[in-house]
Amino acid sequence: RRSVGVRSTNKERHARLAHSRNLQALADAMNVNGDRYYKLNLQNLCTGRQPTLKFRQHSATVQYDKVNAWIRFCVALVLNSARLAPPSCMASSNKPLDEQLELLFHHVIKDRALRDFYLDRQDQVMEHGGGAEEACCASCAHGNPCRTTGRARKRQRTS
Repeated sequence: RRSVGVRSTNKERHARLAHSRNLQALADAMNVNGDRYYKLNLQNLCTGRQPTLKFRQHSATVQYDKVNAWIRFCVALVLNSARLAPPSCMASSNKPLDEQLELLFHHVIKDRALRDFYLDRQDQVMEHGGGAEEACCASCAHGNPCRTTGRARKRQRTS
């Protein structure tokens, strides 16, 4: 079992995920060396300890709208991923991040209100309304163009 390590490029990580054909291969790609402390922990599914996925990406908050949106997102992601066939339009990771996000919400999450919540949150962070602690990257935190999107302006909504 070979994991794509911390020093791997995103391209290498995406290729490893795309070529995972079973749960163990996916867990090996997601949780390097069996480490549980990544954004998505699949180790319990592989060990049989308990039938759980653990999402560890969201920051701590007591704001109801953020907690509600995160729970709805995770539930929709898991249920719809299990229920629906993988959308072929998402097979390429060469698409811009904005387009990948739209495709994810359109084909997998299927919740327009939730999509709008996250687009609004992205705009808030990009405008630095939440302060440096809510910036998506160090560049945004210092008022520079975002390293993730390459932009510092609001995005256009699609219907």
